[in-house]
Amino acid sequence: MERYNRGAGAASAPSAPAAPANPYFTEGNPSLGVPATQPGPWWFHMITEEMRKVITDAGLTPDHTNLTQLSAAIQALITAAIPAGPSDASETVKGIVELATDAEAQAFTADKIIDGAKLNTAFQGANQSLADNGYQKLPGGLIIQWGRVQTTPASGGTALFPITFPNAVFGIVEATRNLNPGVTEVTEIMSLTTSNFGYATGSGDFYYLALGR
Repeated sequence: MERYNRGAGAASAPSAPAAPANPYFTEGNPSLGVPATQPGPWWFHMITEEMRKVITDAGLTPDHTNLTQLSAAIQALITAAIPAGPSDASETVKGIVELATDAEAQAFTADKIIDGAKLNTAFQGANQSLADNGYQKLPGGLIIQWGRVQTTPASGGTALFPITFPNAVFGIVEATRNLNPGVTEVTEIMSLTTSNFGYATGSGDFYYLALGR
């Protein structure tokens, strides 16, 4: 909006009345000698400048061809006054943290919240196999693997781990299943790599537990 569109106008703003009155507008009553209200230049100036101030405070340039500027300005000022939402949280700043999905929990993705249910899920999926020959991956990189090797007595061979240790194997322990009561059965671990181990056994089968990362 602009101050005026056509006709004569003053180069400067009108002066405010020294003692303004506060009656309501009237159309007058000639029979009673009551004249109609004459707003005067200050009233028009006051109303116009109040509306222009809203428009300019919103960062808009008054345009007499745009009849929606006042509405747009009010909406813009309200939007600007609404506080921004909290930022992302950090170790030192409070804020918003997103809950982890099952996949993110199992991948131990950083900056995601893991609740009780997701904590249980985090150890499952590709991080776990609860089969007879299985494994469990733990946070921090530790991997536990176990299994049963079935073979013929007095034999040897190579057994594969359920999965290959990505970096290193720390060690392995075995427990021989004694199929001959009264006879001491022994199983020896002959070699050890991240993917398998060699063995020699006098029994038919044995169990093992291996640690690595």
